Amino acid sequence: MRFIISILVLLCACHIVIAAEPAHDTSFAIENVRVFNGERSVESTTVLIRDGLIASVDAELELPSSLRRIDGTGKTLLPGLIDAHVHIFPGAQEDALRFGVTAALDLYHLGGAEATAAFRAQRESLARVGEADTWTSLTAVTPPGGHPSQMAQSWGVEIPTLADDESAEDFIAARLEAGADYIKIIQDATVIGDTALVKFESERLREIIDSVHAQGALAVVHVSSHEEAERAINSGADLLAHIFQDQVATAELVTLAAEHDVAVIPTLAVLARASGTDHVDRLTAHEGIAARLSPAQQHTLAADFGRSRTEIIERALESVGRLHAAGVDILAGSDAPNPGTGHGVTMHQELELLVEAGLSPTAALHAATALPAKRFGLTDRGRIEPGLRADLLLVTGDPTVDITATRDIVGVWKNGYEIELAAD
Repeated sequence: MRFIISILVLLCACHIVIAAEPAHDTSFAIENVRVFNGERSVESTTVLIRDGLIASVDAELELPSSLRRIDGTGKTLLPGLIDAHVHIFPGAQEDALRFGVTAALDLYHLGGAEATAAFRAQRESLARVGEADTWTSLTAVTPPGGHPSQMAQSWGVEIPTLADDESAEDFIAARLEAGADYIKIIQDATVIGDTALVKFESERLREIIDSVHAQGALAVVHVSSHEEAERAINSGADLLAHIFQDQVATAELVTLAAEHDVAVIPTLAVLARASGTDHVDRLTAHEGIAARLSPAQQHTLAADFGRSRTEIIERALESVGRLHAAGVDILAGSDAPNPGTGHGVTMHQELELLVEAGLSPTAALHAATALPAKRFGLTDRGRIEPGLRADLLLVTGDPTVDITATRDIVGVWKNGYEIELAAD
């Protein structure tokens, strides 16, 4: 799905926001709490946090009397959510964190080394911050006339492109030298008006992906059609950004994806908005959600595509269900700030849509925690285990039974520091 709120995407999030001083330090315990550890649930246990890290998960812990304690009775503690597909702009990381998204994987950013250095410094620190940590692809690999170059004029910038006679190796090396954490490649021949976007030919696409792998990076390929997805998988893609919209996944493609161990980030919330569903209305009507929305979140959630095609979400849900049933890794990603999405808040809608597609609530939570951490190599987060950072989300109820319980947020912690949940 092409990101439409382009003026926001253009802006670089190169700063680190320091939240207000906490009333306590980063050592505490949450007692009598159900824990979803990123893969499975553990009933009625205690989680000990020391100096911003998870120190222990043990129902039999003997805690010092001086340690601050939080009663987790009737609540579930989860790892901070990881949004596997966003486009960052100033304020987005703050918005994400208030809704329990503690890590964001940006898949198109016009910044450079200064932005990536700031992102890296924040995520390697245990300091108190008011933003989700961020990884980025920087700009994507796209041919002249390829997406998103059709937006360049309205953005007022020149989009870098890779022509057939230019070195893919050099193009990719430049992104990695500027600090890109992975490489995004565009493979999209969507027709806009009377003109089709340009995509890479199969041989060129394989050459680009081979070069990405040779330089030690992951290749994330943006697709919008079944044919493009098949070509990307055959060319060696590690992950697909978006589920295709033109048809339901065939048995042959499902088998191909499973055999090649490709992961898919379907971004269902955007497709639901393009289909005219009421998912956004249900999300914002949930008690407590609306009060925490920033003006930016309100604006992008209210936006739409000016059309409704119900078959888009129907096909997407069926395809995701088939892929998941075959053992293909499905990752939760919002594609914020596209129409009908908001940073952070839309992850709770995406989880609901994954369950509608056929994932169990536990599998959907896995898709937003330990699984993206594994696929993107984020070794210090995504699970609740001793030694990992205390990026945590506490909710009322049991989201492994009712996935919408993730919306009943009681607390969010980043590096062990509690986050203010109210929007400024």
